[in-house]
Amino acid sequence: MKRLIGGNLEVDGQLYMFHHTALTAGYINRKATMQECLDAAEEYHGRYGDGYTVKTPNYNTTRYCDLTYYIKQPDNQ
Repeated sequence: MKRLIGGNLEVDGQLYMFHHTALTAGYINRKATMQECLDAAEEYHGRYGDGYTVKTPNYNTTRYCDLTYYIKQPDNQ
């Protein structure tokens, strides 16, 4: 189960902190609910760490969508 808690993402009891949002090429239906977007979240392992990315609609253009990064924080933070 994926859900947002105070701007952060919780996946199966593990909390992932909001890192940043960027534009990426692609289209997400503007009628998509946030839960539909969260259900389509993809695992991410890259420059910013390990976590998830969530694509959401960008209401300014249909060529790009917003890509939000949620990153797992190290245990000591």
